[in-house]
Amino acid sequence: MKQRFLTGLIAGALTDNDKIGYVAGYPVYGVTANINAFALGAKFVNPRAKIYLEWSSVKNSNPAEAFKREGIRYVSDQDMITPTSTARRFGLYSIDDETNPAYRDADVALGCIL
Repeated sequence: MKQRFLTGLIAGALTDNDKIGYVAGYPVYGVTANINAFALGAKFVNPRAKIYLEWSSVKNSNPAEAFKREGIRYVSDQDMITPTSTARRFGLYSIDDETNPAYRDADVALGCIL
């Protein structure tokens, strides 16, 4: 959980509109504890920060689209790259990087848990 707190610190410091996205898999004990740690870290450096939670396990959900509609730029997602997935989003990343040609094909993370 310390790592999630630190990632939240980074996200809270980076956001310019106080909105931060968080993608989680399933609402089980360890996951909810990580969400809380992330939110506490973000609030520690930015008391106005608000965490927008999306569950990746919900059928037909598209967290990236939901975050874009809300004007969210920074998102915390899975801890590591999944070998079976072509998506390269992990750790803390900026949605803006996906539209910037310089970053779109690069493996870029602003922060990640090791």
